[in-house]
Amino acid sequence: MECTNTFLAILAAIFLSALTWPSAAGPLRASEPTPLELDYARRAGEPLSLFGYETFSVPPGGGDPPLGAVQDDHRLGIGDELSVTLRGEHVSSGRHRVGTDGLVTIAPLRPVAAAGRTLGEFKAELEAETAARLPHAEVFVTLTALRRISVLVMGAVARPGRVEVSGQSSILDGLLAAGGVTRHGSLRRIRLAAGDGIRDVDLYDLLAEGGGNAMDRLRDGDRIVVPPLGPTVAVAGNVRRPGIFELPEPAAGTTAADALALAGGPLHPGRRDLLSLTFGPDGQEMALDVGDAETAVVRDGDVLIASTVRSGRRGAVRVDGRVAVPGLQPLETVSSLQALVETAGLRPDSYLPFAVLERTDPASGTRTLVAVDLAAAPAGARDLPLADEDTLVVLGTEEVAFLTSDPVLDLIAGRRIGTPTGCAGLTVLARRLASGAPSALPTNPLGRLAGELAPSGQPCPVLLDRYPDVLSFALDHAVLMRAGVARPGFYPVAGAAAVDDLARAAGVSGSDSKLAVTTAAGRAASDSDFARPGDVVEPAQPGYELAGHVRYPGWRRLSPGTTLRQVLGDGTGLEDGVYPLSAAIDRFDRATLARRVIAFAPADVVKGRLDLRLEPGDRIVLFAADDIPEVEGERPTGSLGEEPEIAAALAERTVEIRGAVRRPGRYPIAGPVALGALIRQAGGFAADADPSHTEVTSTSHGSGAHERRTYDLGLPGAGTAEIDGPAVIRIRHRDEHPVRTVSIDGEVRHPGSYEIVAGETLASLLGRAGGLTDEAYPAGTVFLREANRRQEADGFARTASEIDRNLALALAGQSPPSVGEVEAMRRLAADLRSVRPLGRITVEADPTILASKPELDILLDAGDQVIVPQRPLTVTVSGEVLAPGHLGFTSAKTAIDYIRQAGGTTREADDGRTFMILPDGSAQPLAVSFWNHEPVFVPPGATIVVPRDPKPFDLLDVSSSIGSVLGELARTAATITILSR
Repeated sequence: MECTNTFLAILAAIFLSALTWPSAAGPLRASEPTPLELDYARRAGEPLSLFGYETFSVPPGGGDPPLGAVQDDHRLGIGDELSVTLRGEHVSSGRHRVGTDGLVTIAPLRPVAAAGRTLGEFKAELEAETAARLPHAEVFVTLTALRRISVLVMGAVARPGRVEVSGQSSILDGLLAAGGVTRHGSLRRIRLAAGDGIRDVDLYDLLAEGGGNAMDRLRDGDRIVVPPLGPTVAVAGNVRRPGIFELPEPAAGTTAADALALAGGPLHPGRRDLLSLTFGPDGQEMALDVGDAETAVVRDGDVLIASTVRSGRRGAVRVDGRVAVPGLQPLETVSSLQALVETAGLRPDSYLPFAVLERTDPASGTRTLVAVDLAAAPAGARDLPLADEDTLVVLGTEEVAFLTSDPVLDLIAGRRIGTPTGCAGLTVLARRLASGAPSALPTNPLGRLAGELAPSGQPCPVLLDRYPDVLSFALDHAVLMRAGVARPGFYPVAGAAAVDDLARAAGVSGSDSKLAVTTAAGRAASDSDFARPGDVVEPAQPGYELAGHVRYPGWRRLSPGTTLRQVLGDGTGLEDGVYPLSAAIDRFDRATLARRVIAFAPADVVKGRLDLRLEPGDRIVLFAADDIPEVEGERPTGSLGEEPEIAAALAERTVEIRGAVRRPGRYPIAGPVALGALIRQAGGFAADADPSHTEVTSTSHGSGAHERRTYDLGLPGAGTAEIDGPAVIRIRHRDEHPVRTVSIDGEVRHPGSYEIVAGETLASLLGRAGGLTDEAYPAGTVFLREANRRQEADGFARTASEIDRNLALALAGQSPPSVGEVEAMRRLAADLRSVRPLGRITVEADPTILASKPELDILLDAGDQVIVPQRPLTVTVSGEVLAPGHLGFTSAKTAIDYIRQAGGTTREADDGRTFMILPDGSAQPLAVSFWNHEPVFVPPGATIVVPRDPKPFDLLDVSSSIGSVLGELARTAATITILSR
């Protein structure tokens, strides 16, 4: 009776408080903080969420847990299904359900009682019955399906009511079937009312320690009640798992040490300060220092803030970002901003109008951000004294371009929902905009005009991931360069910046680019030579820009009705050598709020065959003919390479010219072009060309079908056939077997290029070059082959793409890598894309050995390069050593001797993977551990490589191939060192 009354009291309390809980049809989503979480976050100064509720964030409908192996102690009930197999004198097999009478009937045996018995008891009785009636038969029993049981789940769950689960389900399964506990419900005082009484369930035992009774089996008719959330405390600061935790004992509270344990413990070892924010008897919040964490008690509503006591940073300041020498600097030598900038050295891509100085406020002890102008700092005009632990963050063009990227514009315009991942700066910006914290963007013209900008497509820079507050801070200090510049967007300034300086940073040039400033209040600035945060800078009059290969580039006023023909005229305003077949108008389409690239042929405009009307803000870009051919898939250089987005748009319509022309490559066209004009653009026919057999393979724009035609360009009028790309033109050589050449350089008596015939070998080439000089070192001969270079380049590019893909998966996973690991992986991917492989092959180049062992003589191929170096007198030690460099060769030295001479290995070294690159380019592993050293002769010209511990790549699926990739990079670097001597 007492248990029944207690349970009824619990139900009454739940029904009386039900009006304060969220609707059962719509529980709070994980992205919507509760008022309790918002209050704790405001007091702690950082986002905090309730611990444990992410367990129930999975969508419903996952089904029952797998049946698995059922033990003999499982108690059978009505509805359980058994598989019974008889073997011997009677053979049968079938499934039998426990009937409503509790019996299982299996012919030819008599019915056997099952309900209420354990599976083991049922097996024993069935075996006895089989032995009695079928003495020469065996029986086998397995449980194939569990009965369904009904459980009542009430209180603070997403879908309260009666749920059906399998007979093997636990208390946690029952909660999951009801949609999970909402963040208004308790995880520590869940009640289970069963036939044997009422007992408490504490999910923290399962979530924090993997134990407790939450995995106990449910029975048919059990009732689960989830009461409202009990007393809580928050733990913030330098802990492993900041959050809000429910107290186990409502009245007594818990010790500070136990609260820290719930938060995973301190983030760093060593001495730490603990601060408790608590409420006094009058309801006022007060801050108290926590002395002994083992005895100090925190109670309902308290916030415990842990901070590691720093040491070793006094008397130092830090500089990071786009500087030549980042890192710590002694305060005694760089006591001012000017001195720090001069010591660190600004890089060419540094953004001068705005940098961020992160420092500690002496009054409050909190970290604050200060905007500084680096253009004025070297002159001392606005110099600032520095203090302990100040950090100067220097932005560059990459970080400024990201202010106008897709995710940033989406957040400002309210088009992105939720918290972005993969960039800490975006996360902080999203939370700030969602919380309604003061921000310049949503209320002034910058926020309203952000939708007109074309996104830059710039990925999140590492610097904004390392200093996440800088992104929001830079946007608060931004000026909007709206038009009249090559790169419209947000440009931060510290106080005020000259419009001319901002215009140069945004890519405008020319004297006709007059810009006007509109203040944040919407009024024209009285001093239009300077722009301040919140201002909008745009042309004073409607205009267009002429850029690229023209005599007088710049911004010009646009008169009504101005056309492209009027701007280009008869072509006299264009530079000599302009590319005539394709140019671009870069236009912002205000109807679709998108950037649009319109291709046109300058030759057609100049000759009067084409004209287009210009619109305000148009940017006309022309290119030099020398910069156009894209050869072997490489990105173009020159004027076209400076406009990658326009180049990509023009590349959609290209004609590739191959074979016997002077300048083969890919040529963009804006419309139909005569075949002869394309041949002339490619430099004309080569001397060995066969114009009578010119193949044109074109692709139909509508169907995508391919069509091939052959032209005899030696006939009159054949060159007038029009080609409308994409297409491939191939001009055949008269000689199907052109002369092939190789080159040999270095320590041979007659270096140069040599023609080769089929079957010619390296020994033959050495003989034709006059043989080796007395200073030659044949063991270090470098043999380069183009086919191998392309193969290595493809492998590097493929590995870089795999690193990017796996890094994205790791960042989205449950345990994302650290900032340092992310930076290391991104740096390796960048190195793989930027390095140019050489295609080196290990060869034997000693004429004496080749004469005695002709099987070692390699066949030559067209384009092979052979370099025979001088005999070196050094051995190179590189990688993770304290003083890498070139060391004097001594025959008695071993690998470990050279490593010791280079200062020994660093803490990041992976001794077990140390290897040696021999002079011929082959590699050999080395055993250089001080306790397991195997002496190996190190020849002159060898390179000993101590690789870095590949720990950051353990998170990636490509980690198994990283070692070989790093080895290839080291081998390439060693070859470059030889070639540079």
